[in-house]
Amino acid sequence: MPYILHIGNEVQKSQWLPKMATGQAVGAIAMTEPGAGSDLAALRTTAKKTADGWLLNGSKIFITNGLQSDLVIVCAKTDVNAGAKGVSLFLVDTSVAGFARGKAINNIGQHAGDTCELFSLIC
Repeated sequence: MPYILHIGNEVQKSQWLPKMATGQAVGAIAMTEPGAGSDLAALRTTAKKTADGWLLNGSKIFITNGLQSDLVIVCAKTDVNAGAKGVSLFLVDTSVAGFARGKAINNIGQHAGDTCELFSLIC
């Protein structure tokens, strides 16, 4: 919720914040990647502007609430030459075509929350 509250636009705030506050919608943050961890400068997920919006291409791993999320804030490179400064955040509705979830990852701890991998995203 804090990302949407502080940097989301008014449409995103009105669409998602009430649902999140009442538990009707679950959110997730997709930053961590296979082989890169949470190092933003090493992200391999890219975002390219298209005529229809943005095409996000990549995978994320160890995403808490990934299986049950209704929206995901995805970190992706929009400028591959700018290091960590070339990273943007994308609010992805998990009901869009192209959003795919992997199998649940069994954790040693945190059994109350799910963890999974997410793949090729479109928003």
